[in-house]
Amino acid sequence: MDYKKTFQDAANKMDALQGDHETAERKVLELGREMSRLAEVMNALAPLAEEKVTLNEEVTEIVQLIKQSDTLDAGITENIRQVLQSAPQVVFLPVAMRTALEGRKYDLSKHANVMATIHSVLKRLVQQQTAQAIPQADGKVAYKLNVPAPAPTPAPAPTTAPIPRPVAAAPVAPVPVQVPPTLKPK
Repeated sequence: MDYKKTFQDAANKMDALQGDHETAERKVLELGREMSRLAEVMNALAPLAEEKVTLNEEVTEIVQLIKQSDTLDAGITENIRQVLQSAPQVVFLPVAMRTALEGRKYDLSKHANVMATIHSVLKRLVQQQTAQAIPQADGKVAYKLNVPAPAPTPAPAPTTAPIPRPVAAAPVAPVPVQVPPTLKPK
């Protein structure tokens, strides 16, 4: 039995499952946010439609969790942004970002799945062009601050002053030169 190959296969499968898990979590979060938006629409329309909003217990719990999650996401997003800005040339793997957040004394215990949250925030910052995703040789993705290139210096604007035209000189009459008597030849 080739233990090294079996181990590598297991590690690759684990990476694939982590990706699937993150995708599923994003989908669940997306569905929860849509349910939360619909609950807000129903609450706004209920008086106009002369209806009463009745959400079952499960939907009410999901809506409350989404509101809490959005509040927590705002906190972790800002902290991740600050970590990236404090070291603009440093490339962070998500695990290193977790360590940096812990170093800033950010309370990660508020998040049910810290690494999935960090991955999601970093991907969102890439979409917002705040961060850059940098593929690594091992297939993982690292992130760094997206530092915009300096704006090019604009070329000087063309002048609108009139172009000077050559002026014809007036004819000059010869002026007789008088030689002082001391310099006259003898």
